[in-house]
Amino acid sequence: MKTRFLWVSLVVVSAVHVFAQAESGSRVEKLRPHFMLGVGSAPGDGWIEETRKNGCRWDVRYQYICGGVNTPSNWKTWNQPAGAFLSLYLNESEKMGCIPCVTYYQLLQSLPAAGKGAEDVVNKTNGENGATMKAYFDDYKVLLQKCSEFGKPVIVHHEPDLWGYFLISQQFAPNEADKVKVIVKSSGHPDVAEFEDTAAGFGKAIVAMRDKYAPQVLLAWHASKWGNPDVNKFVAFLKQCGKWDLLFTDPSDRDSAWKIAKNYHAGGAWWTDADFNSFRDWSAELHKATKLPLMAWQIPMGNTVFASCNNTDGHYMDNRPEYWLENYPQNTHIAEYAAAGYIGLLFGGGAGACTNCRDVYKDGVTNPEPVKGNKGEKSAWPDDDGGYLRLRGGNYYTKGPLLFKQQNKAAVVAAPAPKPVEAPKITVNEKLLAEYQGKLIQRVNELAKAGKKPSVFLRLTDKQEKFNVRSADEKELTIEVQGNPMPVSWKKIEMRDRVALAKANASEEDAEAMMLVAVLLCADGDVSAAQEFLAKAALKDADKAAAVKTALGL
Repeated sequence: MKTRFLWVSLVVVSAVHVFAQAESGSRVEKLRPHFMLGVGSAPGDGWIEETRKNGCRWDVRYQYICGGVNTPSNWKTWNQPAGAFLSLYLNESEKMGCIPCVTYYQLLQSLPAAGKGAEDVVNKTNGENGATMKAYFDDYKVLLQKCSEFGKPVIVHHEPDLWGYFLISQQFAPNEADKVKVIVKSSGHPDVAEFEDTAAGFGKAIVAMRDKYAPQVLLAWHASKWGNPDVNKFVAFLKQCGKWDLLFTDPSDRDSAWKIAKNYHAGGAWWTDADFNSFRDWSAELHKATKLPLMAWQIPMGNTVFASCNNTDGHYMDNRPEYWLENYPQNTHIAEYAAAGYIGLLFGGGAGACTNCRDVYKDGVTNPEPVKGNKGEKSAWPDDDGGYLRLRGGNYYTKGPLLFKQQNKAAVVAAPAPKPVEAPKITVNEKLLAEYQGKLIQRVNELAKAGKKPSVFLRLTDKQEKFNVRSADEKELTIEVQGNPMPVSWKKIEMRDRVALAKANASEEDAEAMMLVAVLLCADGDVSAAQEFLAKAALKDADKAAAVKTALGL
């Protein structure tokens, strides 16, 4: 508990100064002035636009640039003319209102070693091959030129696994930046002739080429916690590799239940609060030592809320999205990670059959019997995660994203985001509200008669307290105070407390109960949550739910 209180106390100071630590006019200042959310997103992705109706305003979308630098599968061949794929992706991202992020993952898939051994061995063989590295720098140059043509900030996330292997693999012993061999100047590429044939020279070459060809690009170095390398070793390594802009981390790229089902690093697959705290503290040390903002990348998308996640392919459970997004902003985990130096979370599966926020498996709305550990909520969405990310993402933006203060007030914002999202203003007409107030009274009396004792929070003195309800009529609600009945005028009961009453013992199988909650939520101004309850009602009575939705003007 001491750790939690410490981090909450730091939220105001650190969240305000994450950007202020950056130099005035730096590339980082050109990102969004709030804690960002993003998703892995392929070209032509309609999901980002579709989820706007749920309140989502995704800040970042990311895409792998891969295929190997000297193979027929190279990314430059994906569209014609060569390299057009990236131009299309960057322009499409701008139209979506997203900052584009590309994960440049090329060395492992290049010849001559691709597919011929363990990843660290392949990376070592390719990295020490002069012809391969010349092709690598040629390939990287094209990527930068396409980014330059785009003319707006792009995040280039560089070789996420490679830097981790440099630090921990015996293949790269003694694992020091100036001693790990990587062919740079010996490749013969004119842009890198001044840099030594080491990992340090490689890092500096990547930065120098960015400065020459696409200075608006933000370069992200990847810090992998697997293998648990010492933080000081990370920092010492990075400081020899040039001036980077961001640090990416990966809290796990595969759903916990996926790992168990596939027997892939299954031990410790499910994170506890202690694991999240440990990862946060480790990240904070990196941030403090480097002054670089952090982004968590490729966070799995499963959840334990919707029955859709039943631990079958495409529908595996995980708890990471819930850790950050569930019940925001009362849940302070985003603020705590912001205090540690994070500026965003990027969600995406790192392997086939991982859970996705889209209907990748084309199985439509799925509501199977909930598996052990799943809360069993019914979904109204075809998304493989049951709609969790669209709904909780929408809640994050609707409630108001966590804001940062930038040092440079004139900083340009990349791919301008829409103005902070406000919940749509809905005025519930008096006739409809009176009808559903009557339904609330009826529901309260039915529950009380059945002995289920609905409860309500009221402020009768100087503090809010919880009271059991005995009965209700048009004028007042009768509560129980020290065993005695006490009438309270409905005028003194706030709409949010009426919502809580409506939710008491409400079953998702009861369409009327779901519609009652939806109408009262609209009256309370929470349109996003109201739409979720209407979607649940529609599963049982589509016509009636549609009529209520129309009456509400949604």
